[in-house]
Amino acid sequence: MSASAAASAPARLPSVGVVVPCYNYARFLPHNLDALLAQDGVDLDVVVIDDCSSDDSHAVAQSYAARDPRVRAIRHESNRGHIATYNEGLAQVRGDYLVLISADDVLTPGSLARSARALAAHPAAGLAYGAVIRHLGDGEPAAPRRAGERFRVIAGRTWLARRCRRMTNTIYSPEAMLRRAVYERIGPYDARLTHTGDFAMWLAAAARTDVIRVQAPAAFYRTHAANMHAHTETLRGEHVHAMLFDLEQRRTTVESVLGDPEIAAGTGRYRRTALHRLAEEAFELACRAYTWGLVEAWPVDELIAFGLSCRPDPAGSRAWRRLAARRRLGAERSRRNPRFVVGEKLAGYGKALQGLLDRTAGA
Repeated sequence: MSASAAASAPARLPSVGVVVPCYNYARFLPHNLDALLAQDGVDLDVVVIDDCSSDDSHAVAQSYAARDPRVRAIRHESNRGHIATYNEGLAQVRGDYLVLISADDVLTPGSLARSARALAAHPAAGLAYGAVIRHLGDGEPAAPRRAGERFRVIAGRTWLARRCRRMTNTIYSPEAMLRRAVYERIGPYDARLTHTGDFAMWLAAAARTDVIRVQAPAAFYRTHAANMHAHTETLRGEHVHAMLFDLEQRRTTVESVLGDPEIAAGTGRYRRTALHRLAEEAFELACRAYTWGLVEAWPVDELIAFGLSCRPDPAGSRAWRRLAARRRLGAERSRRNPRFVVGEKLAGYGKALQGLLDRTAGA
């Protein structure tokens, strides 16, 4: 090809594969797919997998596939669960970059192109994610006003260290894009991690590559009674044994990701930090049981045992010292102690504020 011909040849669009797992979300799927197919600046491949819904989800997906060759519709004859659905979709979809977005969530205009351009400009980065907007209810969200191209590159180990200090996931999922070459190193999703699979994926990517934080909103995360995160948050508040499940899921995530021989030699301190954070949470929950008069109702012994399994020598733990003070006083006196009650409220406010700061900072 001559120099003039090469100069006039159109640049190849970044190829992006998007997996849309769907279960009984027929009412949301058109919002999702309309926003997806309106994305400009990318070569798009979409795989919608209906996990044996009882509503019209598959019919909706088929109607889009019939009129747009970029869409493929797959239906399971039996329900296989979200992890198996994720892995199937990611194995089938085509693209140099990968996105996984639930059928009830919606991308913002230009979201895919912004993340793909950022990743193309920084080959050492394997994960890019933008801001997420929580959207309430069933309606179609309005496009956000802010849609600039600004982003920042964060060293992967810096991002990993921050997350291990907090042990919270600041990425919901629809706003995230993975480089396929990175996914092929760290995937597929781990079937054991039914509630922390996404978190494990981001940690594994950050342990090996840099992370890009795109400033503009990338997706709307829909909050409603049926979605998984809303259900999990309800469980944490109302069903105390879900607390232990959540802690155990995050510990398994840490052990799985940071115990990988490929990176284990350089991540020992991150693993220790993460386990100490989980121990602190377990001890804090046990403290709360004493303060709220729920020692008989909550799995206090199991929480303490979990904490000690993560941090066998808890002498340096503030929550352990607070718990020891409550155990010395006993359940009844702890419940009536004004200092403990005020302390729990302040700790709750501090945790809520830190969560807000984490979301705002995006790391």
